[in-house]
Amino acid sequence: MTIGVKLTVKEKIEQEFDPLKEGVAAIPRGIVKWLVDVYDETGETVAIATILTMVAKRNLDFQIFSCNFVKIDIKPAVESR
Repeated sequence: MTIGVKLTVKEKIEQEFDPLKEGVAAIPRGIVKWLVDVYDETGETVAIATILTMVAKRNLDFQIFSCNFVKIDIKPAVESR
């Protein structure tokens, strides 16, 4: 059996930050909401999930994150029978 995973960015939410504070509050960042679609060898969806990730901004000139990919396909190195 082979499975694949497709990740799709569904939403990007900018978070407030304060450079005068310490810790994560001082880091320009945001939340990225991902749709996770797990599918089998026939292409049928076998699981769906939503993942939230906190991401640091790369460049303060951007309005929001620079996220260049919207899909990742992952296949196991060894197939089970």
